[in-house]
Amino acid sequence: MLTTVVMYGLLLVAIWTDLNYGKIYNWNTYLGIAIALVIGAINSYWAGSSALQQVFGGVELGDATLGLFACGAILIVCYVFLNFNGGIGGGDVKLLAMLGAFFGFEKGIEVLLWTFILAAAIAVVMLIWTVKPTILMHRFITRVRSMALLQTPEYPEGEAPMAPLPKCLPIGAAAATTLVHFNLLTHLGLI
Repeated sequence: MLTTVVMYGLLLVAIWTDLNYGKIYNWNTYLGIAIALVIGAINSYWAGSSALQQVFGGVELGDATLGLFACGAILIVCYVFLNFNGGIGGGDVKLLAMLGAFFGFEKGIEVLLWTFILAAAIAVVMLIWTVKPTILMHRFITRVRSMALLQTPEYPEGEAPMAPLPKCLPIGAAAATTLVHFNLLTHLGLI
């Protein structure tokens, strides 16, 4: 219970700072990682106490550490190799590593995958909402053609490349956290 409240509090702060300032601050993510690991240590040390487990919730230290490093490593690879137009920032890497520490390895990876799916869906909806579909399709074809030919995309004179969309990853992470934490797919009968 306590873990859930702390995790959602830190996640909401990350969303707010990212939308308002374009940053997810280190103090927010490092504090969350530290809290998740401390709660994991408490769960590991007093593993037999069901009263403490109900108060704190969370996973054991080994699982929290594995979730932290697995989610962090996957996001670092995405940050280094797949970071087109600044879509993934360092704060996003630390935010999802923090969620991996709170959820542990298996659920952390599940949150990570759902975050990618939901953030991509949010980005597509925002793109369609802000840009005419014909312009969007033209730019998509131009981008694919230039990537296939290993060239820089050329736009007609006066038409600049699109500015990056607002950050969708923290919002997708919040939705994915809710989806996985409350096991909504099972409750809705989708799994």
